[in-house]
Amino acid sequence: MTTDFATRGRAYFSDDFSIEDSALKKNIAKHPQLKKWLPMLADRLEGLKNFTAHETENVIREMAETLDIKPGVLINGIRTVVTGQLAGPGLFDILITIGQRRVVDRLRKSTAHFDKL
Repeated sequence: MTTDFATRGRAYFSDDFSIEDSALKKNIAKHPQLKKWLPMLADRLEGLKNFTAHETENVIREMAETLDIKPGVLINGIRTVVTGQLAGPGLFDILITIGQRRVVDRLRKSTAHFDKL
């Protein structure tokens, strides 16, 4: 529906979007370490010369391996702070659509979400 696109698609066009409570509870509150990890990930993604789905996936999965956590912890946390949603299209395609600068900015600003929990 058009109204769904206007609300659920807002994060693709504006930095002024809301985050679903269910996404915050499931993907952020359960993993307080993300407060440290998401800004670290922002630094790694900012350093990519080729911001492609393949390269972003490699960086995220390598970081999960380094941290000895399941990639889904990072992937779901990223989805929440970058789109405000619990679910949606494939994350790596979303990141490319939103763009490197916006993704990096949102990951860096993600620490503010932990103060709301």
